[in-house]
Order: sequence, then C-alpha cells, then structure tokens
Amino acid sequence: MAGDVREVRHNVITISSITAFADVKGGIHDFCKDVYFIRALGTCSSLTEDVRRLEDGLWRKPKGSFAAYKRVRELPKTPLPDEVNACLESYRQWKDSREVKMFTPSMTGRALNGQDGQAVMPLEAWARVLGNGCRRIATLFAQNTQANASQEKNFIVKLIYWLDWLGEGWLFRWDGKEAVKIVAENVVKKQEYFFYYLLTLLGMDVLLLQSRQDIAADLERLGLSEKFVLGAFGEAVLPAFPVKTALFPGENQNRGGSSQSARADSAHMSSARADSAQMDSVHESGRVRVKLPERPGRRRESFSDVLSSEAVPSGRRAAVVLPPRSGRNPSSPSSLSSASSPGSQSRMPHGARREMSFEELARLASSVVMITVHNPNGEPAGSGSGIMVGQGGYILTNHHVAAHGSFYSVSIEGEDKQYRTEDIIKYNSLYDLAVIRIDRRLHPLPVFKGNPPLVRGQKVVAIGSPLGLFNSVSDGIISGFRTIRDVDMIQFTAPISHGSSGGAVLNMFGEVIGISTAGIDDGQNINLAMGYEVINMFIQGFTS
Repeated sequence: MAGDVREVRHNVITISSITAFADVKGGIHDFCKDVYFIRALGTCSSLTEDVRRLEDGLWRKPKGSFAAYKRVRELPKTPLPDEVNACLESYRQWKDSREVKMFTPSMTGRALNGQDGQAVMPLEAWARVLGNGCRRIATLFAQNTQANASQEKNFIVKLIYWLDWLGEGWLFRWDGKEAVKIVAENVVKKQEYFFYYLLTLLGMDVLLLQSRQDIAADLERLGLSEKFVLGAFGEAVLPAFPVKTALFPGENQNRGGSSQSARADSAHMSSARADSAQMDSVHESGRVRVKLPERPGRRRESFSDVLSSEAVPSGRRAAVVLPPRSGRNPSSPSSLSSASSPGSQSRMPHGARREMSFEELARLASSVVMITVHNPNGEPAGSGSGIMVGQGGYILTNHHVAAHGSFYSVSIEGEDKQYRTEDIIKYNSLYDLAVIRIDRRLHPLPVFKGNPPLVRGQKVVAIGSPLGLFNSVSDGIISGFRTIRDVDMIQFTAPISHGSSGGAVLNMFGEVIGISTAGIDDGQNINLAMGYEVINMFIQGFTS
C-alpha cells in the first residue's frame, strides 16, 4: 500500500453483484483509502460464469486500475516446523516493538537479499501498516473468544503464515492507488474470517463466496462485512484458479507463478496423514527405527541411535542405563516397595489416592475419545485418539494426528452423536502435541504430578482406538525412559497400533502419565509416550 495511504474506510458503495465487486476501485481521500469486504450468499446458475468473467475481466484491465488478483479455495493448514519458527520470530519482534511493526518472514528475506528497493513502499512503512492491522485483529480475537495469551500467539503466528503464503511474489510490489482483489470460497472459521478482514486493513478488496453457508451470527454482529444474496445455499463447483491471474497482469506469468500455483494446489489437495508415517517401522541395515514427527532445527535421530549408542559386547545385548530424570527413578527393590506395593496404600492418610483394579481403569475410557480426521472433501482421511483434559471441551491429542486435517469428528463412548470441530486451539510440533475443542462439557482425566516418581516395571494401562476399534484397553509395564531427539519419552509395553496415537497411558491410580505417540510394528510391544511433565506444561490454561 502506498505511503500516502494511512487508513482505510470500508464499504462506502453498496455492492450487489460479483461484477460490481470486479469493477469497483476504491478512491483515496485525505490519506484514507476505500476498501470493500463483501459476502456473496448462496449460489445461482450463472455463478461459475460470473467468476470466470470476473477473472478474465481483471486480467485485461490496464495497469493503473488493477494490481493483483487471487482466488483462494482453502487456506493452508498447519505449517512446517521451520515455517512455524520463522513466524514465531516475527511474532516476538512484533511484541517487542509493542505491536508497532510486523515483519513477516518474507519481508525479512527481501530486506536481507537487498530487494527492498523493488517495493513501491519501503518495508519499514509496510511493517507499520501490518503491525497496526495485526494489533486490531488481535483485539477483535480477544474480544470475541475466550483465548489466553498462548492461543492469541498461535493465532497471530497463523495470520503471519497465511499472509506470506497468499502474498508470495507480489505483496510488497503494489501501489495503494491500485486495487488488489481477493476472492475466497466458503469462509466460516473465525480465524480465517479475521484474516480476510486483515487483508482489507492492508488496502485489499475481499469477496467471500459463501455458497454453502454464511458466517456465524456472532461474526455478522461485528459489522465488518456487507452481503448480497445470489440464491439458495448449495454446492457450487468452481473451476480451478487460473495460474495466469496469480500475479500482476501484463507481467511474466512464470515469475513466481508456478511455485505459488503449486503451493495453492497442494493446499487444495492436501489430505490428513494422521497416524501413518509416525507409527510405521522402517528396516535399515537390519535395525528397526522409530519414525517420529520432524523436530525443527534438530538432527534426525532414530530409536536405534539410542540403543546403539551404548557399548554392546560381541554376541551380547547390552542393558541401557539412563541417568535419573526429574520425577523418575530407576527401578530398585526399595523404590518399588515404597512406591507401589499394595501395603503402602493402606498406610496412606485418609483421602489419599487409591490404586484401581483393571476393571475400574477400563471405565475411564469414557474420558478418552476417537478422532476422525477429514480431508477438504469431507472424506475420512485418518483417525487417532484424544484425552479429555478440560471441562470446557478441550481434548489433547498428538500433533501428527491433527495436522493437515480440514476438520475433525470426535466420538465419545456411550454417545451416538459425533462432535465436529475445525480448530486446532494449540499445537507444538516439537513435542507432537495439540489441543482441539468441541462444544460439550467434558469429564477430564487427571494428569500425574510426579509423586511418587515413575519407575521401570510399574504397571500401566493404555486406552485408545487402534485401527478404529473404539476405546480398546490394554495393560503392560513401563519398560524404560528414553531421550529421542532431546525429548524425554516413556517406553511401555501395553500394546498399541495405528489409531492409538493421542490415547491415554494411565498409572494404576487412573492418572495420565503419558500420551501414546509412537511404536514399532515389528517390535514386541516397544511403544513410546510423551510424558506427563510436558503434558502438564502444555495444557496450562485448559484444565479449569
């Protein structure tokens, strides 16, 4: 946006058709630009042709009346770890500047590569416009959700990622006197709606094609956008976005267009990969390797690396000896007798925890859910498990279960109803954890606090939905404590399979000591769980 534009004014002229949206060009008066945020409701027989004419017409418009156009079928889901880290750094710098300047990763890259001179407006000025826009969006988000500081951070990080994804190649090369038109299909999620409003704060015109349904009533009450009706709600099949309109009309269509188109296509066609690669076993040189989700900035390390790091005499298998960790003790006769012998329970004061039978622990399955992951077409693309951790509908699962899904169906034991949700409230790819939320009061499981410490040989129960077999219960013991890619994990023997990821690993007191994360198909019940220390940290703010 040009330096002589300091603020925007929304929807000055009434827009009542797709053609009118294509033709309108907001003027600039007293450093204020007119922008448009419009919703077209329903569908009609001419919708496909109207969109085609819009795109062809914009492509033919001369320079000076139009700058760029993009149609978005679906925003990308979870970014890769390196992209998350880059966006997190942008967020931290924005907060450090007291929310005045926002430099996205691509802005920083342009500055480092000496490309700032190619921008119509200096990046410093862009950063101020974007920083103020993000501050406005963060305020809206806080006012219309019950988000804590961590959720707000994740939301802004997602906005940064989407902005760089959408504006790759052209975002900082247009003049505010020209128009940028963005068309998006079927936007119903609150975070996505706020993102498109942010684009208008940057000086772009946005049209939402709401063929299936309109936005929620609480969003409409905000009065951020205007609407017109095309017809009844229904399914509209629009042609694929044409590559030729991805960048500035009249410019080389291959410059940045192919990569951007490829990323758009991958976003449209991506399917969830829940509980697949992470749970597969791989044979390499006769050894078995556990595949865990990628960790940002760390050397790829396998389970066999941990085992082979110990000295193994020829013809013998060495015992793996690990140093004691916080909240864990190596197994010993004294620690076992004091920590978990049946007699010790009778000496506990009144009201202390009580060891449960396997039958009692199995009843806790009502607080463990099955999660079906759906692709953009609504088809089931994978499944996993989850643990109720907060009464307000919060469910803990693995990040690799939730990543790349368009939405999720949550099944609760004893209920025929499936609860649909679309938002990942919080996630961390390093620890492979995510929290999703459903609209229902829940009965969460308590999470272990570390006393008495966990020991090898201690009995455990795993609850999950292996291979879609809802809430299967299995028992075993803690067989070790492992550090894989600098992350402490619990090794246990209770059998799990594909679909168990995200399920609960319980001690005999009915407390969550870990979340099932990975295993080896060809091993003898060699399974791994992310431990309670990380879980307790991760779910702070959700357990009330």
